[in-house]
Order: sequence, then structure tokens, then C-alpha cells
Amino acid sequence: MTAPHCDFLQAQNDPHNVGDDLRKMLSGFSSSYFLCLASTYTSDVDGISAAGATPAQRRLTPSVDADILRSNVARRGEQIPVSPDGIVSPVVIARACLDSLEQRPFVIDCGTFRQPLEVDFVAGRVPARCLSSGEALALDQVETLFEEGLRLGATIDLADFAIIAECVPAGTTTAAAVLQGLGVNCLDLVSTSVITPDKTMRRALIESGIKNASYRVEQWPSDPLKAVASVGDPMQAFVSGMTISALSRKPVVLGGGSQMLAVYFLVKNLVVHRQYAVDLSRLYVITTKWVTGDPAGDTRRLSELVGASFFASFPDFALSRFAGLRAYEDWHVKEGLGAGALMAAAQARGQLANAELMQLIDAAYAALNLQTA
Repeated sequence: MTAPHCDFLQAQNDPHNVGDDLRKMLSGFSSSYFLCLASTYTSDVDGISAAGATPAQRRLTPSVDADILRSNVARRGEQIPVSPDGIVSPVVIARACLDSLEQRPFVIDCGTFRQPLEVDFVAGRVPARCLSSGEALALDQVETLFEEGLRLGATIDLADFAIIAECVPAGTTTAAAVLQGLGVNCLDLVSTSVITPDKTMRRALIESGIKNASYRVEQWPSDPLKAVASVGDPMQAFVSGMTISALSRKPVVLGGGSQMLAVYFLVKNLVVHRQYAVDLSRLYVITTKWVTGDPAGDTRRLSELVGASFFASFPDFALSRFAGLRAYEDWHVKEGLGAGALMAAAQARGQLANAELMQLIDAAYAALNLQTA
């Protein structure tokens, strides 16, 4: 195999000057991968997400993605999730990379409409209400999710470092709502799975949620879990807790874009206000070039505002044999299930050039009978 191109992982914001350390970690050490699932009634809003072609399908996307990631098949009569434009879920990318890394996914249900067939840990059972209600989750539910995250992160095998990923349809909107409520002016910065997002609609949802919130927005910075309870989603609460306790043991990669930048900021605030002793310089966020290059957002600027060590993988899907994968280069879907972090890890560990990485992903695509997508 040939060495990967030197630009396969590029820094978008590196306030702690950790880029070289991250590349060495990805290439020389083993990881544990955790997929955290959650759902929200916000995903029912038309045009809010490409994580499923219809509201009904978006409700099932976390479950179906997890089933495919664990067993390579969906339930009888169900298909792999596709966007409204028919573009395949990034579960294909994640599946190929996990196979390359010889790694088993650990699946966590934080609160979905339907559990996967195989789940390793159930942290919560209730999806979030639409964020416009201002009462997305009960505060005691959020605290329980956070505590469950703390407990798992302190006890689970983390290998040399952890990759924590998410699957939350409409999660970029809940991320934007939480960040906005915590004082980060981000409504024009967050990326989204939709090619041309309806920013007016998204802004209206977020403004309604903040206005209707059970807890005054002035309280949120000093008690950030109130932001999650008001306008967030279950994944945010659980992953914040898991990240804090895992980070006290090993480095952590948050696999994702805007959603994981929101989790980073939650962790940062919780560390300050609840006085957890962790080193944030060992916490990285890795996404894809499609998120950082999204013409409808500016996640590089967002990462600067939240202070995250933010990196992007740079695959070349123009090399794919399949139109359903080449479409990623035209800003379809962009990210999910930690695709960016997994591609970076697979390239680094396997010393894969972009063409070799694409061959692996094409093979996974073909094996899942997606040639017609």
C-alpha cells in the first residue's frame, strides 16, 4: 500500500498546536468506536434534514444505520437510509472504515423512536420534543443521560483513544439552538445535511425554542444542561458526560461537524462550571471536507468561536465508481456516524492513498447492493 497524501487530514482550527500529535495517534494507536443514537421530533419538520427522505424515514434512520453498521443488513422490508435526493447514508463509509480498522462498533441508544436490533447500551428511551417548544427534554432526563455518560466513559474499554460518533437526524439544528442559547452567534455558521437549507425556517424554530424555554437563557452558560433540556437532544447530554470521563483516561475524538462542535462547547462549559479535571487539549473534533467547505455554513469560524481543535479528512469521492458516492462531492449529506474521523483513522492506520480508501468504500457500497442509488 502507498502512503496517504500528506493532506489527508487538514487542520481547520488548532489552538493547542496538536495537529502532529493527532496524526501520530491516528496512525500508530488503536481506537474504540462508539456510535451514539438519538431522535427528535424536530426531524419531522419538512426540509430540516437529509437524514432520510421523509419524516417517517428520518424517525427510523438511527435504528437502520445501526443495524447496517453492526450486521451489514437492514430489517426485512427496510432499505438503507437515503436523502430526499436519493443519496446514500454515510453508514457505507463508516462500515468500510470499521472493516479496514478491524473494529467492532459499540452502539448506544440515547433516546430514539425505535431501538436497533443490536444495542450495547441503553442510556435513554425518550426522543426529544421539537426544539421550538422550548421543552425538548425534561431536565432530570438530561441529568440522567449526562450521568450515564459519565459512568460509561469511566468504565468502558477505550483502547488507546476513543472515537465518539453520532446519528441524530436534525441534529445540526439542535446544535445551532444550543450554541445560540449559550451565546455563540452561529445561525449562519453551522453546516447541514441539506444542500440549500431553509435558514429562515431554521432560525424561526430556534428563536421560538429560546423564547419558549422553561429555563431563562441567562441561566444557560452557568448551567449548560439547561440549554440541552430546552432546545437540545439526548445525544448531546450523554456524549458530554461520556467525553468528560473518557477524557480523564484517554484522548477523545468527537466524530462529526457542527453537532460535535456543540458537544465540545458543552464539555468546555461543564468543565468550568462543574470543575472537572480534564485536559481539553486531548479532545479533538474531526469532520469531513464537505462540512468545512459547505457553502451554506462556516464551521471553521464556528470552531474558532468555541475554541475547538478542529480537523477535516480530505477524501476524493470523485474517484468512486458510483454516482451515489460521487454526489458527496456536490455537497450531498456531508457527514454522519463519524465518517470524517473514521476515514482519517483508516487512512492513517492503513497508510492508504485516496484511491485505496475509495476502493474500500466502493466495495462496501457494492456489497450493500446500492449500485442503483
